[in-house]
Amino acid sequence: MIPNRRDAFTLIELLVATALTLAIVAVATAAFSQMLAMTRRLQARQATDATARTVYEKLSREVSAMHPGAAVWLRSDTAAQSVELVFMKGKEDPWDHTTNKFAGAATDLVWTRWKWSKTSGVIEVSSSRHVRRFQLDNTNAGTYWTRVLKPSLWVHKDDIGGPALSDFLSLPQPRRETGTAAAPLSPVALLDENSWQTWDTNRNGVRDPGEETRDVGDYEDLLIRARPLVRRCTGLTIEVLDGQGVAHTADGVANLAWASPGNLVDGRAASADMAQRPTLIRLGLTLAASTGSSSVADVSFTYSFSCTTPHTIRY
Repeated sequence: MIPNRRDAFTLIELLVATALTLAIVAVATAAFSQMLAMTRRLQARQATDATARTVYEKLSREVSAMHPGAAVWLRSDTAAQSVELVFMKGKEDPWDHTTNKFAGAATDLVWTRWKWSKTSGVIEVSSSRHVRRFQLDNTNAGTYWTRVLKPSLWVHKDDIGGPALSDFLSLPQPRRETGTAAAPLSPVALLDENSWQTWDTNRNGVRDPGEETRDVGDYEDLLIRARPLVRRCTGLTIEVLDGQGVAHTADGVANLAWASPGNLVDGRAASADMAQRPTLIRLGLTLAASTGSSSVADVSFTYSFSCTTPHTIRY
């Protein structure tokens, strides 16, 4: 007797096998998609972590080198949705010293500025130059226009004029004054006072757009040298804690105009109120990162860190 042989699968068996295969493929695809999405989010988190670390390291270096005798400004503007921090710093390390072929070793004191705008999402950081070289045109130093209408040009004491296009060097000036506590002046109102400008070349008493400015002040120098440090920053908060433990917060949501007057470096009684000096600077920022995929949503992460400021020596 010959046993029965089956040479093919039945329809039910094929359907079951196909269903199992599809189920396995679906599970594997879902797992792969989840793993890919997790990988993309992890890469985005690593990128924002690296960016936040860069911000912390730079701010920490600059705050640790803060000059104890110069003024500090913290400002928040709701109209522009911006935050600004301005202070003077010294050398951050032994190699942070600029030389100039015209002046040799220049000062190591420079102004630094941190600026963030919600519109651009960019954190800009700049430091003024250690030394600026410029020229003053003294061709008409003995004229009525120079002596009366524009007396800030270089004029010899004998009023006979000096050599044309004299070369000068301008160094960042440590400023201690900030106006009153109730109405502190903006940094541009004080830091640009050390600028020497030759203008009104037509001598008509009006500065025309085409007329040249040969020198800039410390604040304008900061604007010129501003460079982006971080992009895609959706939120930034800078908080300064003074000597009395009062926190002054700038976040671009509420207006703030706070300034700390400078002190004598040795902290003597002639200094401004030491309680107004910053003791701690906190920074919180939210960074957005692209996952690089249309199927995986972009992510954002919030960071916060603090930096202590140098303390003035008291006698």
